[in-house]
This record gives sequence, C-alpha cells and structure tokens, in this order.
Amino acid sequence: MTFSELYASLSDIKRWHRRCVVSSGAGDVYDADASFDDVVLRLAARDDITDFRRLLYVHLRYKRIELWRKNARWQSRVYYPQEYEEFGATADRTEPDRAGFIRELLDRSNEPVAALIADLARQTDGKESISALAGRVGLHQKTAFRALRRLRRYYDADKDGDLAEYLA
Repeated sequence: MTFSELYASLSDIKRWHRRCVVSSGAGDVYDADASFDDVVLRLAARDDITDFRRLLYVHLRYKRIELWRKNARWQSRVYYPQEYEEFGATADRTEPDRAGFIRELLDRSNEPVAALIADLARQTDGKESISALAGRVGLHQKTAFRALRRLRRYYDADKDGDLAEYLA
C-alpha cells in the first residue's frame, strides 16, 4: 500500500480528529490538520506496526492533549502593545489577577476573617499587632491566627506580589 492510498483511507479519522480538536477548544482546523499529518508521517515511517488504525487513535489522543496544553499556555500570556517595549517587541509576561485573588481570599473565609483582612488592608504603618486587630474586629486572637494561617497557604508572595498592593 502506498502512502497516498494510506492517507486517503484515513480520511474518516482525519475528519473525526478535526472535529475533536475544534470542539474541545484545543485548536482550530489548521492545528488539527497539521497534528494529524505529523502523526501519520511519524507512524508511516515505522515498520513494526500491526494495527495502524488503533495506534493512530492513541497517538492522535496524545497529540490533542499536547495541543490543548500548548494553547492553554498561550492563552494565559498577556501581550503588551508595541509602544511599551523597546524596538516594538512583545513581552511574554503573565499578569496576576488581582481582583480575582482578593475575591478568592475573601470567598474562602467567613465574615469575621474577611473583616480582619479588610482591616489589615487599611493598616499601612504595620505597628498594630494581629491581636489588636482581632480585638477591634471582635475575634479571639487565636481564632484570627488560625484563620490567617489557613488563608496563608493560598498566598504566594513571589508569584502574587505584596499583599498590601492587593488589598489597598
């Protein structure tokens, strides 16, 4: 069997793969066709295959997962206009979602802890202790410490930046 005959006989799988890629959001029609061609060419070069169609389905599934991951990475990047970069180059930087981060912290907490966090945000001098803040909000200090310790695991200073920037 020649390669062109093999490729023509796989047209139903190509349509199925194209439909799967587009419906899952992993890519567009051109990504689906390119990934299908890559997999078929790679498998056609092998001589040890007994069930070509079955192996093709497996490799196409892995290729769809790879496409989905690649496109998810591209969609998470923020591109800045040319006037912000020297020589008109774009920069691949991920912007933290500040409003979403605050909402996420407050959604995970109950009302007294949310009030304590809001109170901490208004405190800019850093001279007042957490015990004093908890007393002002009406919580026992150990309750406030436990609640803040639970919230601390969702916050990464290296990734998210300064907490005062988010809550101010």
